[in-house]
Amino acid sequence: MIDLPNTDHTLATKQGTVEQEKMNLHKVLFVPDLSCNIISIARVSKDLNCTVTCFDNFFVLQGRTLRMLIGVSEQRDKVYYYK
Repeated sequence: MIDLPNTDHTLATKQGTVEQEKMNLHKVLFVPDLSCNIISIARVSKDLNCTVTCFDNFFVLQGRTLRMLIGVSEQRDKVYYYK
């Protein structure tokens, strides 16, 4: 069960891999009620060998060794969006 920011609940029905230009994410959850996928920050950190630094309105993904920027998210309506 997944708790949504508006206090509703929903279920993930599938799990898979998302392949993007800079990264491959494994065990990404697909939730039919949402227009996006849900990822685990712990899984992203492990799969990409990166650090995740959280701020009030965004988070930053950086490589662990060279600290190269991998990506930045933004927060909207209590949810962090990463593109």
